[in-house]
Order: sequence, then C-alpha cells, then structure tokens
Amino acid sequence: SLATLAVPGLMDRAMDREVTANRLYDVAVGTRDLALTPAQFDALGHLPGVAAVGADVSYPTQVAAGGRRQAAMIWGIDLAAQPVDAIHLVAGRLPQPGEVLADAGNGSAANLATGIGDRVEVSGSDGAQKVLRVSGTATGLATSPSPAVLSTPVFYASEATVRSLTGLRGVN
Repeated sequence: SLATLAVPGLMDRAMDREVTANRLYDVAVGTRDLALTPAQFDALGHLPGVAAVGADVSYPTQVAAGGRRQAAMIWGIDLAAQPVDAIHLVAGRLPQPGEVLADAGNGSAANLATGIGDRVEVSGSDGAQKVLRVSGTATGLATSPSPAVLSTPVFYASEATVRSLTGLRGVN
C-alpha cells in the first residue's frame, strides 16, 4: 500500500520529464498565413514570460498510401531547430525536399501504416496530387496520433515541402 501512495508522484515526475524533453508548448496560437519578419519573430521570443517560440506550417489534407485514402495532417517544421514541440527521429533519416517522415503511431493509432521507402500521395491545395517518399519515422508528444485523442495520420516534412503543397508564405 505504500507503493500506491508513491505512484502519483512518480507519474508526475515522469510526465514532467517527457514535457521538458519534448519542449511541449503552453500556448498555441493559430493563424491563417502569417508572414513574420525575423525581427518580429525575435521580438515574440523576448516578450515577458516567454521561454521559447516556434512557428510551424501545418496542412490538413487527404493522403493515399497502400491503397487507402484518408484525412491526414502534415507538419512543416524546421527539423534542425525545434524550440517547441520537438519531434524525435525513430528510424531512417530526416526528409529531403519532396520527402516526409511518417509518425510512428500512424499504423496503430490511425490505421495507415507506411514504411521507409513507401510513397504517399498528397492532395495539394490546388487540387494537384503530389507523391512524397517516406524517408523515416518520427514521433512527437504534441503531434503523434493516439487512439484516445487523435486518430488522423501525421507526417512531418520541411517547411519548404509543406509550403509547396499549401501555397502559404508564412506560418499558420
């Protein structure tokens, strides 16, 4: 029974370590297509109480892989510098232009398993279909699909790749 009393504290500490390691955000602000200058972005990071600022591009779309088509989310991130909501490479390598990382949870939580080397067909905002190669798998505490929360497949790509699909100039 003493162990039962220790479990909540142990779980809290373990979760705190995960939040810190993944640099989980406290506040998320959605925009449509916000083009920030480097000076404006830097100023956001120097506001009182702000420890880090991240600006990503996300794209809700339709993907087809393995004979299945379904809704998915593609996150365009600066894979070299992730001050907020870090993703972690599980296998393979970081994507080059025209490539994506598939989230490691896509097969179990979103029922869309893809492997390294597979091809994913993505619907662009202009209606054109673009084929992207899977260069590896990754996972992220804030973005990975989960049966309890999110069952949409998730992919990660460079910001340039996602902008080529969306037509965005800024962040959203």
